[in-house]
Amino acid sequence: MLAINFTCPLMSLVRKPLIAPLVLPSVLLALAVSIVPVISETTPDRILVLKQLPYYLLLLVTVLSLVLNRTREAGSALLLIIVYYCIQSELQTPLSQPRPGSFYFLLSLFVPFGLILLAVLPEKRTTELWGIGVALIAPVLLAASILILKLWPELHQVWLPRSDAPTILSAEGFYSFVGATLFCLLMFFVKRESTRAGVFFVGIFSFATLNWLQVPMISTVMMLGAGISLFAGAIVSMLSMLYSDELTGLLNRKALNREMEVLKPGDILVMADIDKFKVLNDTHGHDTGDEVLKLVAALLSQVGERGKVYRYGGEEFSFVFRNRDTDRVLETLQGVRKKIASYHIAIRNRSQRPKNHKSGASYRKNTQSSKTIRTTVSMGVVMLKDDESPSEALKRADAQLYRAKESGRNCICSSFR
Repeated sequence: MLAINFTCPLMSLVRKPLIAPLVLPSVLLALAVSIVPVISETTPDRILVLKQLPYYLLLLVTVLSLVLNRTREAGSALLLIIVYYCIQSELQTPLSQPRPGSFYFLLSLFVPFGLILLAVLPEKRTTELWGIGVALIAPVLLAASILILKLWPELHQVWLPRSDAPTILSAEGFYSFVGATLFCLLMFFVKRESTRAGVFFVGIFSFATLNWLQVPMISTVMMLGAGISLFAGAIVSMLSMLYSDELTGLLNRKALNREMEVLKPGDILVMADIDKFKVLNDTHGHDTGDEVLKLVAALLSQVGERGKVYRYGGEEFSFVFRNRDTDRVLETLQGVRKKIASYHIAIRNRSQRPKNHKSGASYRKNTQSSKTIRTTVSMGVVMLKDDESPSEALKRADAQLYRAKESGRNCICSSFR
């Protein structure tokens, strides 16, 4: 088994900066805070309906997340369902009383603990037993703790202390939430997984709910905000699966077809192909071939100049440039082509694969200690004409690519007439 170390780009339907998964939940949080006073003044009948919505929304998020193998978000949604149920069933009387005070204290300590579990446990497929465990462990533990308190009322007096300030979190609960949410945020920036951003905001919405529980309708509004945030994350994931290539992370051919529907005359289309890829596959194996595809995709994605790169199929890639400056586009493509041609690909056993990017970079500095290979790409570039369709232009780009292959490979041929 062979492996190649490189940094693969994170892409979905569109390339997004790291902070993108934080934007919509932040907007929803601000919106939730602003509408709480308005919601609390609505009619009793509407309030009754609104109080049921979080259950349906969070249940929908749970099912959708499980279908999409986002077990961390499924676990978060289930956890919120149980928290909301506990609030609606047990915390509607003064918290100075033993029973609601004990349930309140339980939530203030256990929800942060559940968030840490969800942030730490790895994402697994729901077809695996471990994947179901990731989704269920925190909700089941919380549900079991709530059940114990319901069945043994005497524990309200001795098992769990109550908050000294019944309308806000105790010091223990406050610092537990702060520590857990900061930990979740740190895990998101380290692991760069959108589901961990979802767990972070579940912590923020839960904290707002419990810390200002005395505000009418706060739990309903905050749970709805958290549910919409998780639902949006699941929808983005579904669109990413639809329009991105699983192996390389690039946009796929379906996304290219959608993009071609809005192209205008003057836009630039490019076809690119890895030279002698079949020989590389036959010589070094399909595992190495897959890693080369990932590497080339990572380098091609650095094009800039308002360019988008797509995996067309096999070892072929396509570009779309909305920049009409042909000289700058050709200069950019030449730079990417040269970077690929000069890249030393180290071939080694998977047991030698570095554990992180830092050790991988250090390993690559000493290329003499391992066998390396190189690969090149050829490209064909055309500009969309007034009297042709994008599909016809793409065929002309393919013809230019074929001309580049006949010209010796590792070059670019273009036609802008």
